[in-house]
Amino acid sequence: LAEGTTVLTHAAMEPEITDLACFLKGCGAKITGAGTSRIVIEGVSRLTGSSYSIMPDRIEAGTFMGAAAITGGDLTLRDCLPDQQASVTRLLKKTGVEITHGKSSLRIRRPFGKAIHAVDFITTPYPGFPTDMQAQMMALMAVSDGLSKITEAIFESRFAHAAELRRMGAKIYLEGNHAIVEGVKTLSGAPVMASDLRASSSLILAGLAAETYLRFLSVEMDSYGVTLTAKRWHKAYARLNSLYCRDEEWSEAKPPERYRIAFVGDSFTYGWGIKDVRDRFTDIIQHRFDQQAPGMVEVMNVAWGG
Repeated sequence: LAEGTTVLTHAAMEPEITDLACFLKGCGAKITGAGTSRIVIEGVSRLTGSSYSIMPDRIEAGTFMGAAAITGGDLTLRDCLPDQQASVTRLLKKTGVEITHGKSSLRIRRPFGKAIHAVDFITTPYPGFPTDMQAQMMALMAVSDGLSKITEAIFESRFAHAAELRRMGAKIYLEGNHAIVEGVKTLSGAPVMASDLRASSSLILAGLAAETYLRFLSVEMDSYGVTLTAKRWHKAYARLNSLYCRDEEWSEAKPPERYRIAFVGDSFTYGWGIKDVRDRFTDIIQHRFDQQAPGMVEVMNVAWGG
């Protein structure tokens, strides 16, 4: 809506940028170059309404791919875009995971008992390996058959999940923006705290592969909400459980009828300790869960420092 021409250089090239541009163009915007490092926008006086189907979440899809890999499962993802998962697919294949492509589906399979091979990788902008899959892949490398080196080249200090994985028995050593992961045979459930959405995902994957239960003491969620809903994990659990079980007792196990999530944080996390802000935040998250998985999740608000 700005007058004249706007030029964005060194623009992100992720598929989400192209998807957003397609939506805006459907509303009357004039945008060229989306998906490249140079985007040109010609201002228009107004935008109109539009009906548009957004693209599938490639990070959510990648997380479920990791879930199948770490559990020795057999999982089919439908209504996804295999081409956009190319970097994740390549890396998982190097670990020994079998992946077959459909037009809009992926089947991910690792025969139970087959070792997970250790691999090195670096996070880079699209079409490279996404930084938002780094934590999930670290969980997978924690139970690999060797030594792997992970280099985080996008963000600083994005290894908070490493300490929580170590609580579960993972052997992870940090050196600046590098993480050295020495694979272990098994992980054990432990009380853990998730610092962000991707850390939560990595701990869920580790918990799926652990020999005992994993309990979250804290789950931090940011403004773009709950991507991996309890309802979807419930469905994935039902399919994966019988494939990663170690005995008859586990094969008969069922996911719980109801989940409980406690938000625990300092005064900064909850708006400088203002109770109304904390309560409102909790209500919003509860509402989101109730929409996606009615009656399955209870959200509690626990805070300190304010």
